[in-house]
Amino acid sequence: MPYTDVVRDGFAFGLDGFCTESTSGHVERVEPQALRAMFLPKLTPEGKKKLRDHKNFFVPAQLKHYGIDYDEEDLTGQGTVFLKKQVAAGNMDKVPYHIEQLESEMSDKWHNQLTMDEMVETHQEWVIKKYFLDASGHPDRTKMVGVLIVPVPFRSTKRAGKVIDAAKKVNGLHYGRRGDYLCIGWSEAAVEVTVRDDAGRFESEETYISRDEERNLMHTKYLREAKSRHTKRGWSPVGSFIVDCDEIEAQWPKDADNMTLDLHKTDLPNVFFARFDFGIHEGVMILSGSKAALQQYCDELERGDDDEEQDRDDDDDDEIQPAAGSKRKAKGKGNRSRKKQSAQNEAPGKLFLRWKGAETGTGEILHRAEEGSISFQDAERSVFFGKIDMTYVGRNVSFTARKVSDIPKRGKNSWNDYSFAAYERARKSRWGGSRWI
Repeated sequence: MPYTDVVRDGFAFGLDGFCTESTSGHVERVEPQALRAMFLPKLTPEGKKKLRDHKNFFVPAQLKHYGIDYDEEDLTGQGTVFLKKQVAAGNMDKVPYHIEQLESEMSDKWHNQLTMDEMVETHQEWVIKKYFLDASGHPDRTKMVGVLIVPVPFRSTKRAGKVIDAAKKVNGLHYGRRGDYLCIGWSEAAVEVTVRDDAGRFESEETYISRDEERNLMHTKYLREAKSRHTKRGWSPVGSFIVDCDEIEAQWPKDADNMTLDLHKTDLPNVFFARFDFGIHEGVMILSGSKAALQQYCDELERGDDDEEQDRDDDDDDEIQPAAGSKRKAKGKGNRSRKKQSAQNEAPGKLFLRWKGAETGTGEILHRAEEGSISFQDAERSVFFGKIDMTYVGRNVSFTARKVSDIPKRGKNSWNDYSFAAYERARKSRWGGSRWI
């Protein structure tokens, strides 16, 4: 296609890049270090060539590129004496901000004329800039929310390589190749599945996947990889889960985009500790297949919160072991088998739970433990349905969770962080002693 130069304020942007615009031709900017080397301490052969190629237009063009005002009488001959003075004074060490902005805007306008094939052929780095970077060159995840399909010449290494090189420079961007297509996007799982299953079928330049589709891909990828490395030891519920809850999504849609739950094992068999972020609430859970074990474990945590020093000196026969998420160590003389305690936690299909947390909007500590349960739906312990009582949301609120990793994310919040004492400290800090409203 014929390319139309973008012209504004005495500058032009086109196939030759960003230049001064005049009837005598376009002159590109010489960068500060090169300009200094050409003219200081004396004029070099390279500088002489620049002057010769552009006759009397080189010096005025460079002065315009660097935003330096001058009078006609300042320039005698080709203007080299005046140019040297400006370079020596440091006036041409940096391009003014308003000219940088002008160049960026004109570049955007010109490159937007190009089709995907034309960008791949002659301006490979622009593929990444157009779809994945903002005007300042920083990652922008709002411009392309799905997977970008980039057609490249079959067996091309140079042009495809330049696109890949540009993608590698962007933090968080993923890419893959299948035949004569490159697949580029923010979601590693979405890119991987597109490369494997779909890339060859796309005729359009880009494809969008919804949030739900992306989350499905994350879970599918986990299951595929987990099954490939699965051993006979059995499946563990421990890991990182993505969560969906219709009730929260309906009432607080902006807070429900990235709900998660990370399930950890504890030193006790069949007792688990979780950290969760449900958008409106975040906090911790204790889970167990036994209501009695759950009660006993939570009671120990509560006693540790009420009087830690007294419990340290208490030498009773309590069998409770140190609790994940508790900031204290529980003493005990129980004779439970260490082999059983060190073994991988096994979970039945259903786990009962108690949780404490905080309301994310106001920071209110929700120190009264609430209850619920989860039920795993598969042998791999990768999907569970849950019901939970949640302050400000409702009773028996349903939610689902799907595993995306066997390694739960680490965190610092513990059961004690949501105690009554923590509630009081937060309340007084926020309201000066008044009740939380």
